[in-house]
Amino acid sequence: MSLKNDPAGADFGQTTPLIPTSGGTVPLRPAQPLSVPFAIASYNEGEGGLNENLKKALEAAKTSNDPERSFWTLVEHAEILSVQFKNENIKYVPKFFAAAIVGENPRVFGVDMGPISSYTQQQSNVAADQ
Repeated sequence: MSLKNDPAGADFGQTTPLIPTSGGTVPLRPAQPLSVPFAIASYNEGEGGLNENLKKALEAAKTSNDPERSFWTLVEHAEILSVQFKNENIKYVPKFFAAAIVGENPRVFGVDMGPISSYTQQQSNVAADQ
């Protein structure tokens, strides 16, 4: 996979990932605005599954004045979504964030180790030097 400016002019940021195919490369175009919860949910749900669920959830949310395109709209309407989403994805995204929070603050949660990211460690060193 490589990155380059999107020749179609789509507004996905400065670059669009290109997926290699037998006939060259094709741009990877996300179906919804880029967001971390959507990216995590999409990874877990599989190709196309998140799009279908999002369409259903937004249709159900039309009773509100401004339905929000977010993972939490999917959660709000989980009862009409795929079995995969109801059984797994609805838990996967919050567990992902929980693991990241514990990994960055392990001692707060009773785990005897330092934070897993170098970003947090660098910040701690900066604070100690001041």
